[in-house]
Amino acid sequence: MMRRCSLLLIACLATVPAQAAEHPSPSQEKVSALLEKVKKDAAHMSIPSNTHSAEGLKAAQDIFAQFQDEPFQNRLEERKQSLEKRHLGPGETLVAEKERPTLSPQEKIFLFLSSSVPTATINTFLATLDATGSSEIVPVMFGFAAGLAQAKTQGKFFATILQQDPSCRDQAQNRCPRLTLSIKIDPSLFKRYGISRVPALVYDRGGDVVVIEGDAGLTTLLSRINEEARSPGLASLLTTIQATN
Repeated sequence: MMRRCSLLLIACLATVPAQAAEHPSPSQEKVSALLEKVKKDAAHMSIPSNTHSAEGLKAAQDIFAQFQDEPFQNRLEERKQSLEKRHLGPGETLVAEKERPTLSPQEKIFLFLSSSVPTATINTFLATLDATGSSEIVPVMFGFAAGLAQAKTQGKFFATILQQDPSCRDQAQNRCPRLTLSIKIDPSLFKRYGISRVPALVYDRGGDVVVIEGDAGLTTLLSRINEEARSPGLASLLTTIQATN
């Protein structure tokens, strides 16, 4: 900025007639003095050093070291493989997430279950949903097993259907790993869609509803629904679930 101003002043002086330069006026003398001061100040100017440069370099080195750390690289590789498994089917290549169709805001899918369904069947449904990492299919139950008052029975039921490994048995100091998905308790949904048999799968697209009831696998139920729905998002979801089986 200082250099640019000096050039501007010099350019202005270059336009002064020669005869005026021979007899400088008081104003010209002031300008000349100012130019001399600018030159002297510029000779002693220096850019202040960054007092935080050493801290910034150390932080960058620490982050790079953490990135190179073997445990971090292992977690990164596991995450990569998980994403590939989630989105790839047999013979498919990796597709960018933005290119994959998803359910529109108008599309909803509910999986209706109850305690009358064998716990092993419920666990299979829930494990499939958990493996996809998708929340687009919502598991729904009418109410709590044996009623809300019998909390012990209810707790045992949910602990069983949410086990990652059905053969695992809880120990006093070591509980079996559980699935992380949520189950919706909502009897009004059963009434809204007229569900009388479970398992049942409901696809609702802005009031255009397809209901499939019967004891069949999740992919079978989804395939039968999409024969009528013809939804790109539903077809993509079906492919994702098939890839986890």
